[in-house]
Amino acid sequence: MIPIIVQNIKKDIIMQAWGNIKCIKKTNKFGYSYFFSRKRSNFWIKGEISTNFQIVKKILYDCDNDCYLYIVDQVNKICCHKKKKSCFFNEYK
Repeated sequence: MIPIIVQNIKKDIIMQAWGNIKCIKKTNKFGYSYFFSRKRSNFWIKGEISTNFQIVKKILYDCDNDCYLYIVDQVNKICCHKKKKSCFFNEYK
């Protein structure tokens, strides 16, 4: 499994999910964020249930080729299943 970080076009980190090379190829081909559910053992598209799709503008990867970054236009401006703009709203203290 490969960690995939998602950043909106304003450069805010909005989520992280897991994927594999098939997810990345599907994302590149179709233009929507594809991930892999470890719990359900299948592919999923961000927004397929919530309609909060992510239109992928660019795919980057790190220098070790073991982490990917999707740069997206977040549809409906809601990313998190908790109805937030980002999944990163809890501060560690």
